[in-house]
Amino acid sequence: MQDYKVLQNYIDEEIIYEGKNYNLYKLYREASPIDYIGDECFFMKVWPRINQKDEIIKEIWLDEVRQLQLLKNYPNSERYLLVINNAYYDDESFSITYECDENDILLSTYIDDINKSSQRIKRKSWIYFQNLMIPYHRIKLWKNILSIAFGLDILHQNGLLHRKISPENIVIRFENDINFFRLTGFEWLLSVNKLKPSYMVNLESTSMVSSYNEDWYLLGNLIESLLVVGIDDSLLDHDFNYLTENEKKLIDKLKNICKLKNIYRDSHLSSAEIIESIKYIIFSLENELDADTNEIKTYDITINRKKIESFLGIVSKFLKEDNEILIDDFYKFVKNDIDLNKINIIKSNIKDGELFFIQGNQLLYEIKPTRVEGTNNFQWSNLVLITNIYCDSKGLKGYHKVSKDFSIKLNLVSSSNSSNSWMNIIDSFKKEQVLSEDVRNFINTMLLCYSIEVSEYWTKVFKANVKVKIGNNNQDSIILTIDPEKNNENLKFSKIIDKPISTHHFKSLVTEMDEKEWILSNKLPTEKDDFHASPNIKTKGFSTKNFKIIITFRKHEKTLACYDFIVKNDPQNPNTLKDVSQIINEQELYIYPKSLLANYTALLRRNYTLEQVAKNSALISSIMHMESSTSKLKYPNKYVKVYDKLDNSKQNIYREALDTYPNYIVQGPPGVGKTFLVTSLLEQIFNDEPDSKVVLSAQSHATVQVLYDEIKKGPLSDNLMILDTFNNIEDEIEDRGDIQQFEKHTATLWDSIKESLMWQDASKYLDLNEQIKKATESNYLRRSLYKHVLSSANIVLATSNSSTIETINRNNHQFDWTILEESGKASGLELLSPLLLSSKRLLIGDHKQLPPFSENTINKILLGENFDVPLLIQSVSTGPFSSNLTKLSSLNEFSEVAQYVKDNLNDNSVEFLEYFSNKYHPVIENVRKYFSLFQTLVKNIEKYKKAKSSRLMGDIITEQYRMHPDISEVVSTLFYNSELKNNSENEEKYLNTINRPFKFSICSDLPDLNKNKGFIWLDICDPNKLREARPLENNLANEAEVDVIRRMLEAVQVTEVAKKNPSIVILTPYKNQIAKINEMINEENLINKLKSKGFYCGVELCKTVDSFQGGEADLVIVSLVRHNINKSDKSSLGFLLDERRLNVMFSRAKYQMFVIGSIGMFEYWAYRAPFEKKLDIINDYQYIDTLCKWVNEQPNINEDSVTPIKKIDITSYISQFFK
Repeated sequence: MQDYKVLQNYIDEEIIYEGKNYNLYKLYREASPIDYIGDECFFMKVWPRINQKDEIIKEIWLDEVRQLQLLKNYPNSERYLLVINNAYYDDESFSITYECDENDILLSTYIDDINKSSQRIKRKSWIYFQNLMIPYHRIKLWKNILSIAFGLDILHQNGLLHRKISPENIVIRFENDINFFRLTGFEWLLSVNKLKPSYMVNLESTSMVSSYNEDWYLLGNLIESLLVVGIDDSLLDHDFNYLTENEKKLIDKLKNICKLKNIYRDSHLSSAEIIESIKYIIFSLENELDADTNEIKTYDITINRKKIESFLGIVSKFLKEDNEILIDDFYKFVKNDIDLNKINIIKSNIKDGELFFIQGNQLLYEIKPTRVEGTNNFQWSNLVLITNIYCDSKGLKGYHKVSKDFSIKLNLVSSSNSSNSWMNIIDSFKKEQVLSEDVRNFINTMLLCYSIEVSEYWTKVFKANVKVKIGNNNQDSIILTIDPEKNNENLKFSKIIDKPISTHHFKSLVTEMDEKEWILSNKLPTEKDDFHASPNIKTKGFSTKNFKIIITFRKHEKTLACYDFIVKNDPQNPNTLKDVSQIINEQELYIYPKSLLANYTALLRRNYTLEQVAKNSALISSIMHMESSTSKLKYPNKYVKVYDKLDNSKQNIYREALDTYPNYIVQGPPGVGKTFLVTSLLEQIFNDEPDSKVVLSAQSHATVQVLYDEIKKGPLSDNLMILDTFNNIEDEIEDRGDIQQFEKHTATLWDSIKESLMWQDASKYLDLNEQIKKATESNYLRRSLYKHVLSSANIVLATSNSSTIETINRNNHQFDWTILEESGKASGLELLSPLLLSSKRLLIGDHKQLPPFSENTINKILLGENFDVPLLIQSVSTGPFSSNLTKLSSLNEFSEVAQYVKDNLNDNSVEFLEYFSNKYHPVIENVRKYFSLFQTLVKNIEKYKKAKSSRLMGDIITEQYRMHPDISEVVSTLFYNSELKNNSENEEKYLNTINRPFKFSICSDLPDLNKNKGFIWLDICDPNKLREARPLENNLANEAEVDVIRRMLEAVQVTEVAKKNPSIVILTPYKNQIAKINEMINEENLINKLKSKGFYCGVELCKTVDSFQGGEADLVIVSLVRHNINKSDKSSLGFLLDERRLNVMFSRAKYQMFVIGSIGMFEYWAYRAPFEKKLDIINDYQYIDTLCKWVNEQPNINEDSVTPIKKIDITSYISQFFK
């Protein structure tokens, strides 16, 4: 045996299989290594390196590694497949280690040992052919065949063929007298993602065209071979008559699937079909056949004696007897009626449970379990009770009826001593999946997050009193009033999620949130059609029971507390107000924003995603148990040239991202070049594997657009199919997004089809031409074609909650990579959908910038006194957003307990505190943790780093390119523990003020702003400190700061060194201030003036901080706004206490940043406020302390250090505003 280097790390190695190109070893590791989990025993496949075939062997090895890494992260793969543990290569060999147990051996080895054994030894094995004649042993065989079928299903779900189902490629484990079968032999795997499930088979040839059918055909061969293990050569024509009809039928089906004499059409076997057949065989052997005698089992049934009189009457009437039949004749009739070759049992659902029926030859019998002796409990046992008899199918009450036939006999008795229990018969109707504890906990957490979003949906649905006002000159209008007493449902959900009462909330949506278009309807919005106007009132399609009309907000009559709307007239809203006035006038109707359709669609997608996540235990494990779920595999290919252009921190992340499975987390602070990292990785991926498939996703359309633009600029775009599938939010609201995508991405393909000879030839025939024309106009056909385009694409770019991601998920298309940008800004629910798309995932984001939308709201809700768990769970247990997972995950039980606590326990009671501590608090903490999923993942990585784990699955990019060193020092110190470093080339450029592309003219109404510093604080005196300095802030706006900005924009000039138009942006936290600044800019015509000077300006110069994450500008001016006297509450600082928003605000500028505001406001709450109200600058607000010291030019570390911020007091320049 050759002593390969890779074997030297192990002991007791033995060759268990010698192949043509590789050897398979079983070996042990003496000590528990840091790279492995679980048992110390492994299988290792070793390919020796041969110079002439080195590249071929490498490709074989690499392909198996790649496929096994994909399969390892597939749900339940470890139960049915021999999964990869790790892979190695050196100058001697390529190798793969597999997780195994010391009791694992190859099935071929086991069979060889049996065949060589004495008859006495053979008879001890359940797989010996004579033992398999007994159902008890044959059940074991079929359970193991079921494991192989599940393994093949996993392969086929991932578009892979095994092609070598044989004892040499099955591992068995001796455990509890049952040998658990698992598939191996993956060097034969073939990817058929782009192929159909069946093809032509040439029976003249010895070779078979590979297809899914081939795997099932080989499974049939395997079953036949296992039925004759240990048989003497003279008995090879062994009779299989002992097999049941179901067993014979399945084996014939498997064996004959590849014996068709012509082209396959739709003739192929599905995994579900095979698996269900095997399950039924196992069920039949366990419950329909006696394990010892091979006879059909008999199940006992009895009559409810209390109803015997009514039963006699029913049967007599059915038999049309003039007189009531005798009891003996009744029993005789029932015995004959249920004496059938197959017993048909029907299950139906009712409100409070289930009903079961037996269909006799003539009558229908309702059955129920019998009472457990000595108790009042009923249980399905060895005897069931006939409780009702019906003459026809009208007795089949309930809904969702399921019918099954059973090959059993029924025995009508008065009492039973049978050992045959009805439990398994009844349980066979259950199809609910069982969730593991990890899956249940995670799903419960996500369901609560989901329920909060559902609750928010219902807070935007109001009941309104409607009056129609018909006037002259097209002044018809609808007058609405919102009565809080009529909005109890709205109020319940509003309380939970901390929204104002219905009157205030409606006013806010209409007047402040700019919700202009609304739906007026007589029903709740529970389906997609509820967001589209009713057809014309004069057509048959119009219905007063389901009426909707689109209305547009015009004005708010404050004195009358009512709202004036008009009817939107267009083809999509065909009815005028006069048409429908009689229907809506003086009515109480529902009103909701048309934009709520986007929420409705998103919630349905969330629901589907959660169902899929519940099936993917590997994904959940990779989130909940990051360290143990992570594996490392050294990337086997050379890095492409772009690798050398990356800085050190990116190179490290680049290597680790390629090496790490399944998830790698990248924290990307501002300006570090995250997009360049992504495009570099894409270049590596497609250089090595041109057929790769990658999904690129982000929460916002803008970020996805940036990624798309950068990819199109690079070398990848020429040879790859790249789909930009992101829609604007308006497209979602108007429900036109999907159609636009179908048209956009199938147009070229349609043109190619039309130009084909086949199309042109078919077009000659009139009837066919008409069908072709209809086909080209069919959205259904376009949708079908679009699915194929999606599955064939190399790169798909989509927003995280888009229909594209949902379509890929619903069609079970697996990609090689999922790369998620803006992960820190997305909620856990938003991240899950794209995470499902592949088993190798790269998440990039920054939890220290903008958090997931509503994170603060979520925290308030969870800790608020109105947090109502039962109501939340009810919102996702019933109605349009109901999820079956609430039952599977036992969330309903949690709801019941919460309701009991709420109704019966005092908040101060011991029981309540115990409940809160043990049950409620962990759930709430998990909701908070997984709502901000990216932040949780990063914090876990930081914890693993401190523990010096060898399985790090993430890192931070530390070299920034965007900012002037002064700005970078502020951002790095305040928000990133001084981890950010400057790119040396850019640092030199920014420090040389000659390179600055703008300057300020010297004028009397501003101080000299041409300072060397990159970070300038234009300070306004603190109104809490000086009595003569009255507050400048009014309704979250500050006129003085607006005027300072005007002066700055008038003074700023483009310098001669500017190589391109320098950009300017103004940022402020508050919408009222934005309105005032943009109003001033328009009045002064400043955008045109700036453009004439040579500046680049967008449509709007002033933006919110939130809208500008990811953006940058050469010059940034910030208006802080807050300038008030409020000594009772530190919330007077408002937005300025949000560390993450300050981070975004301070990190947008390239050359220079100006902050206009009062540093004294910060200083008051940091140092001078009453002790109990003062900011905790040691633990929570350390960045405020540092900021105050730097603005006041106090060195943070030592007296010799220079502060990065230059303060200029501008109080005297705005003195007129204090008067």
